[in-house]
Amino acid sequence: MVRLDFMEDFGTLIFDHPTTVFEAYQLHEVLPALANAEAMRQKGYWLAGFVSYEASSAIDPAFVVHGLDRFPLVWLGAFSQPLRMPEIDTAPYDVGPWRFRLSERDYGVALAKIRMAIREGLTYQVNYTVRMDAPFHGDPRHWYQHLWRAQQAPFAAYVEAGTFTVLSMSPELFFRVRGSEVETRPMKGTAPRGHFDRDDQARQELLRQSVKDRAENIMIVDLMRNDLGRIAQWGSVRVHPLCTVERYPTVWQMCRVSLYLAQNRLDRLTFGAQGGGGA
Repeated sequence: MVRLDFMEDFGTLIFDHPTTVFEAYQLHEVLPALANAEAMRQKGYWLAGFVSYEASSAIDPAFVVHGLDRFPLVWLGAFSQPLRMPEIDTAPYDVGPWRFRLSERDYGVALAKIRMAIREGLTYQVNYTVRMDAPFHGDPRHWYQHLWRAQQAPFAAYVEAGTFTVLSMSPELFFRVRGSEVETRPMKGTAPRGHFDRDDQARQELLRQSVKDRAENIMIVDLMRNDLGRIAQWGSVRVHPLCTVERYPTVWQMCRVSLYLAQNRLDRLTFGAQGGGGA
């Protein structure tokens, strides 16, 4: 079962009983799985699922990623049509304490390496993340509903992929394809909301004027613009507006940068082709 809550596009859609499931666990399986899924989409089927970050090496060998342990690189179901239905009955759940996989010492060592790489000019920005684990018991659908209501994420997804269940909440649009147009809205720069109006507005203004956050926002825009430029016709990539601050329930977020490709070379997006853009 797949549930998509993409409130900016089509609200809530639920998919169940796929006609076919396309999976890939090895890099050499990624492009064939995507090509077969695209063939079903062209026949009128809906595709719902995910493509892992680690699958990027199959599309462009220049991307170096860590391997996955049993988790699919691609999981896409082909469905005849989505279902529009009320919330599904759920059972209770329980989430235990979260624990970092990385020790505090190893975390410090990693940060020192990143700072050294920045000083030496080997990189200008690193999005460093660590994994956390927690014991879970009960119905993940109930947990998903609680997370979605609490975070009010405009892009949320629940995917039952074999022995794994994926719960995803994001305020950020990765990319949207409409005809010959591709849109992406990357986010960089965050500030907590204030408890009172005057404090809240002051935090918004501090974020808007922050040199550091504006620099990060411009860097991610340049990154996405370069990626989209690999599949766009010359001169068709447009950026607007830049460094806009949006309000969310718990944070102010610098984002809403829209990059459009007015005339895409969609043949470059064919899943079976070698290469392709990072978008």
